[in-house]
Amino acid sequence: MVSFGGVYQSQANADMKGRYRFDYSPSMQKTVNWLGSSPLTIIIAAMLGLPTHVASEDDGNMSISVVYPERAQFGIKLQPHHRIKFLVDANWTHWSTWESMKIVFDRDMPLLQLGRLMGYTGGNRTLVMNNNFKDTWNLSYGVELQPVDPITLRLGYEHRPTSVTDNSFGPVPLGDMYLYSIGLGVDQRSDAPKRKIKGLSDVLGILHQMLRPTILIFPSPI
Repeated sequence: MVSFGGVYQSQANADMKGRYRFDYSPSMQKTVNWLGSSPLTIIIAAMLGLPTHVASEDDGNMSISVVYPERAQFGIKLQPHHRIKFLVDANWTHWSTWESMKIVFDRDMPLLQLGRLMGYTGGNRTLVMNNNFKDTWNLSYGVELQPVDPITLRLGYEHRPTSVTDNSFGPVPLGDMYLYSIGLGVDQRSDAPKRKIKGLSDVLGILHQMLRPTILIFPSPI
């Protein structure tokens, strides 16, 4: 028996909000506060858009936009025997659509203002980190064995390559992953009581079914 399947998940965008805190070193404080120590340095700092004072720490509100890239997965199942199944899935993820990660702060950040001297162009309140992600595709494999009727053994392997390019560290530095998994399923549907639940009002019936599940699955990634 041969079976085919597939799934497609569209791109999704999420706007997240939270709080931030920066702790500035004494050398950073001395450098910035020196810019506000005299009328001349204040004028120069104003011309260059640089800060003139910074405390030991800075906190406030921030927001970030996260992109969940679109992905597609196609698989095939081979069943040469009713107790043996082989599964292979091809996985593709459009990581390159997440071009950059932008963190927006609620005030001008001294660190970003000083970054202008080194060519940073993201602004005084927005931290822009280019992801330089690449699209990835990989294969995953699975085997399902049923030595006896109520028990099913599942084994899986997947090499999931990183989306980070060689010339970019990236804000999410996930390397290549080698995933191994093992699972056990127990099917007791033949021994389970007949379902008599007709509505949510039958609380005792619901509890009875919860205490007598028809299928138990024990996944265990390695």
